[in-house]
Amino acid sequence: MTFLLVGIIAIAVNIVQETSTLLWGVNLFSMTIGINYDSLYTAVNLFLRALAAVSCLYFLSLTTPLTEIISVLRRFKCPELLLDLMSLTYRFIFVLLETAEKIYTSQSARLGYASLRKGYQSTGSLATSLFVRTYKRSLDLYNTLEARCYNGKLEVLEQDYEVSKKIYL
Repeated sequence: MTFLLVGIIAIAVNIVQETSTLLWGVNLFSMTIGINYDSLYTAVNLFLRALAAVSCLYFLSLTTPLTEIISVLRRFKCPELLLDLMSLTYRFIFVLLETAEKIYTSQSARLGYASLRKGYQSTGSLATSLFVRTYKRSLDLYNTLEARCYNGKLEVLEQDYEVSKKIYL
């Protein structure tokens, strides 16, 4: 929402030549900066479209497993490299979060966030340790892929669905 609101403000506020259509304006260095009806209409229209698109994206991503999304993209002939990157990125997001949570819990148990100064030091240590551990895990993943004769394509089991009028109904 913050990103959308900042974008909308940037679209709504313009340098205006004709001051008769201004809803709000201010004169700065012989220029009039303000909001007129057209820019406000454009900003609201863009905001509603972007909000609808983000809502649809959230609905899709929160209700559909990634393996199903990748399966559909594979049927649409999406490049295999992109699909592999999607699945690895998705996997590493959770590995990263799990590792960060373990490190944070460990630091908190040792009073690493007892004061502001210790909190800054612990956060820096967490970031460093997280980078090193994640890099090590990525090397381990690469080694396991190589051990399984990785040929440039991650194979996952896809569920086959029966097609019938009952399902479409």
